[in-house]
Amino acid sequence: MKLKSLLSLAIFFAIQINFSNAQGGDSTDNECDFPSEFVGNTGSNMTILLQSSFFTDYPQMNDAYIVATSESGLVVGSASVDGSQSSLAVWGDDSLTPEVEGALSGESFTLQLVNGVDLYDISSGGLSYTTNSFLPLSSSSLTLNCSGSGAELFGCIDETALNYNADATTDDGSCIAVVNGCTDATAFNYNAEANTDDGSCVAIVNGCADETAFNYNADANTDDGSCIAVVNGCTDATALNYNADANTD
Repeated sequence: MKLKSLLSLAIFFAIQINFSNAQGGDSTDNECDFPSEFVGNTGSNMTILLQSSFFTDYPQMNDAYIVATSESGLVVGSASVDGSQSSLAVWGDDSLTPEVEGALSGESFTLQLVNGVDLYDISSGGLSYTTNSFLPLSSSSLTLNCSGSGAELFGCIDETALNYNADATTDDGSCIAVVNGCTDATAFNYNAEANTDDGSCVAIVNGCADETAFNYNADANTDDGSCIAVVNGCTDATALNYNADANTD
């Protein structure tokens, strides 16, 4: 009788444990380990063209980006995506530094989509790194890796930054400060450091910018080497002392 009671008690506890697991589950089921976006320039890369057809049947994307991760687990490239054709630079290792900062030659890598609080694995065939290569991809398929509103999402959380990510919960140090200026490379006042155009661009006006020159152009902002020196003298061809070289009477 005592043995039977002990057996019943064991069954009761087993049922309670199973019920508890079924109710709560694994606390990590809905947590995602989001790969951060790539920041840097190793000096060598390959380019992947993600054609619009690549995104067929993808979910609506919100501040989404695709990440390339090497087989060693290193993030070697990323690109923001919205479903339209875009390109992704996959960065190779800088052989001049002791640290491994990018993909090695011939090393395979995988792609993942970070879309809000969802992480997807992208299948698009075998991918491997080759410096300076160009790889167009026209199709892919998605598999949901993990999802959860409580997931930790890395990104820039500074609202004043150029690359602010409203969905990010943890700052990953990737914030880029806004630098206002002229971003038109053909403009007179082009600012290579600027990342936000402030409407200040000034068109180039070629001409003589030397105020002492005969043909000084007050509107010119770029000297084109056309300046002519002032030569004083008599410019009246009928005068006795006419000077054919003079340009200023």
